[in-house]
Amino acid sequence: MVEHLALGLDLTYGSIMVGLVFVYWGAVSRRRAL
Repeated sequence: MVEHLALGLDLTYGSIMVGLVFVYWGAVSRRRAL
């Protein structure tokens, strides 16, 4: 049960990090375009 919960938190944290990276990358590319 604890392992399953830890895995769920890991997946959530990983998806949040990926989302932040995409947002950051989008902002950087927008700045370069301007």
